[in-house]
Amino acid sequence: MNRKAGKGRNCLISQKHYWSLVSDVFAAITEMLAKYLGP
Repeated sequence: MNRKAGKGRNCLISQKHYWSLVSDVFAAITEMLAKYLGP
């Protein structure tokens, strides 16, 4: 029971963290490409 609760909580946190990380990485890559490809 405790294991299931921990897994559910961890999954929720990791999902939120995952999308936050993806957003940050995407922004960083976009900025890098803009500097590299920009004038």
